[in-house]
Amino acid sequence: MLGTLFKVVFLTLLVVVITGGLGLVIMAGVAGTHDVKPIPIPKHSSLAALAPLWNYGDAYRRPTEFNAYKDIDQLMANVTVKGDGEIHRTAREVVYAGSVPGMNYQVAYILDRDVFPPVIEMVTIYRFKHPRSKYLWKVYGPIHRCLAPFILDRLGSRAPS
Repeated sequence: MLGTLFKVVFLTLLVVVITGGLGLVIMAGVAGTHDVKPIPIPKHSSLAALAPLWNYGDAYRRPTEFNAYKDIDQLMANVTVKGDGEIHRTAREVVYAGSVPGMNYQVAYILDRDVFPPVIEMVTIYRFKHPRSKYLWKVYGPIHRCLAPFILDRLGSRAPS
């Protein structure tokens, strides 16, 4: 009886993990078809100076329609990942900080209307809280690299027109 229960739980867990992994791959693929591209951390971001001091950093860019977002406040109204709270704001950028088990992170959302087409950028940096956190990153990292482009893609598609 116990062996059968263990097999059912194990198979259910395996199906959930495989389904979740496929979902992440599909989300990343959808974002890629909408011109969400990885970029170097932009020099104009306030996180550019911090990135070398942290354990991991990346950035993504998505072009938007010319009349999509007029200012940073419109962009922030549609942001879903805000961490534990806002820590910095300019006319072009808002930075949020937060934590997950084993890591602290900061995420910046940038609206650049000085280029054509206008773009929105998302910059994320992570710092490990202790040396063993690098093992957690082996799980968080691939998930982040699939979710971050998808989040930015959704942010661009929710823009007012």
